[in-house]
Amino acid sequence: MTRRPRGTARVRPGHTLVEMVAALAIIGIAASAVAPAWRGARDARDDDAGRAARSVVRLLEGARATAARRGEVVTLAIDATSARAWLTTGDGMPVDAGAVDLGAAGVLATIAPATDAGRARFVFTPAGMAFGDALVVRDGVRALRVHVDPWTGEAHVEPR
Repeated sequence: MTRRPRGTARVRPGHTLVEMVAALAIIGIAASAVAPAWRGARDARDDDAGRAARSVVRLLEGARATAARRGEVVTLAIDATSARAWLTTGDGMPVDAGAVDLGAAGVLATIAPATDAGRARFVFTPAGMAFGDALVVRDGVRALRVHVDPWTGEAHVEPR
């Protein structure tokens, strides 16, 4: 058995706690510098399709709130070709004056059974339930599906 000379430290493989903390601090600083640039790149991708999908969701939420507030059935019709929407009561009377422009003509496409050619209809009851078609919002890069939960009446956007 060989003996070590007295006063010599044994060398152990691995890293010390200080080295590990320093490495984690450097990784954290680098991640905090890169995160805003990565988020900006991701948000820049959210152009026409994202804006149009958010506009449709706002319209659907507004129609649901109007049905609950007025205590009557409300129908929202969205024309996919012109990107315009109309809100009417159950008897066909307009709720507000004129049509609302979604500002993204050409990115909406109706899917599911549409009652009129190119138009999606969403019917909201005062109890919060909803019935209707689904819309696909497309731009050159991606497609998003906008639909309404029939039980809760909440609008959802999901990738298609």
